[in-house]
Amino acid sequence: MSQYNPFLLLEFRAKISPNEIAFSDGVESLTFFSLHQLCLRVSKQLSLQNIAVGDRVILALTPKLGFIFTLALFHRGCLSCSSHLNTKLPDTLEFDWLITDRDAVLSEQRSVINIDQAWFANLPELSLRENSIPHDYGSSFCRMILTSGTTGVSKIVCLTPMQLNQRLNRNHMIWSCASGNEINLMGLATIGGFMTMLYCMQVGRAVLLPTSNETFLRMLREFYVVSLIASPLQINNILDYKQSKQALFAGIREIRLAGSSISGVLVKRVHNLFSGKLYGVYGSTEVGGVGMIELAQPSDVINAAYVQPGVEVQIVDELDNSVDLGVEGNIRIKSAGMIHDYEDDAEASRQSFRDGWFYPGDRGKLQPQGLLSLTGRTAEIINLGGWKINPDELDNVAETYTGLKDAASFAIDLPNGTVGIAMAMVENTNINLDVFRDFLLESLDPKSTPTYFFRVNSIPRNGMGKKLRSRLNEELRNLIA
Repeated sequence: MSQYNPFLLLEFRAKISPNEIAFSDGVESLTFFSLHQLCLRVSKQLSLQNIAVGDRVILALTPKLGFIFTLALFHRGCLSCSSHLNTKLPDTLEFDWLITDRDAVLSEQRSVINIDQAWFANLPELSLRENSIPHDYGSSFCRMILTSGTTGVSKIVCLTPMQLNQRLNRNHMIWSCASGNEINLMGLATIGGFMTMLYCMQVGRAVLLPTSNETFLRMLREFYVVSLIASPLQINNILDYKQSKQALFAGIREIRLAGSSISGVLVKRVHNLFSGKLYGVYGSTEVGGVGMIELAQPSDVINAAYVQPGVEVQIVDELDNSVDLGVEGNIRIKSAGMIHDYEDDAEASRQSFRDGWFYPGDRGKLQPQGLLSLTGRTAEIINLGGWKINPDELDNVAETYTGLKDAASFAIDLPNGTVGIAMAMVENTNINLDVFRDFLLESLDPKSTPTYFFRVNSIPRNGMGKKLRSRLNEELRNLIA
């Protein structure tokens, strides 16, 4: 195959199942035929506004509009990128157009298309159908994804049609449900949400993008949803909402958690309301899915995943020499459909890609039978004179304390030039710090117990729910005298 366009997935479904539901946001639904016709009209209108083949387009739109314009831009042969709300775009990101339905946060860009009801009212009618413009299969980029990262600075991942199809083929072996629909709450700006969209189009299922908790609960019943994919933070928010509404995960057979670390407290909360299978998924924007594991009990969170077929994982030392099973080291990954560099970021590419391997910045161990355990993020490990502490382990202990809603441990720079252990806390009720510290000492080595505690309103997170520990250090270190 030399050329391909992902829009062909929709075109095929519009022919063989035109009256089946292709999309719903809980407010409006579109069939494959009506979605296909709408995307063709949107594509034609974009061409009339001078969007050309190969143009780079940023989408800052609601989920429904983001979905429609992503498909229309595929048809037009453009390179599109959906942006997270309130996420700063990388300074190195070059683009030709911004399409938005909100205030143009990037007003300095000359080419902005504002989408409103009047824009849709003026869509041209179709006379002759225009074929989609093909991309070179293995060399032409058709989608950009901004990595979420834990530094607060996104990197740019560009994907070809070949890489997307390679990832789809791998995921069919792992993710596909025998019957019923699935909802991915992570959104089209994430690799997981985007790949779920392509998968649903490929197999002829509806892309479901609920607009609120109310529509989410209604769609679970109306669309026979059997699989739910979300970040741990999103599931926590749903559980808080459902407890107040006394609602259940009606009909769902499996929940997959992805995007950030999973706490044992969350696993326990889910199983208190949910009798199906709960899985933890490990992967990245750069390589796609790496594997998953069933989380049958809270203690299972110490293991990240069983590595899936089509993916190779190695644990290496600081010189990139492979280490034995059970020995901790740096994780590196190869997979079909992986990228090999970031766009316009040579230094980040040099650090993360070497000799055909991707280095995600995680440390871990490989156990027999392909079981991967994570021991922390290299950049987040707290190093106190050689005593190394994984902040996730501290957080997991802290979050079992009654009255604590959320916590994030981090290395804090001290005025004397050394490093200490700190913890930011979000409380449900006022916590006695002396009692809380004694609680931590019951489970933690004294050398691993935080010395500095900060009461905060919220823990800063990226778009996938990962804690931004370095930002906490920047914001709170000056409070230490």
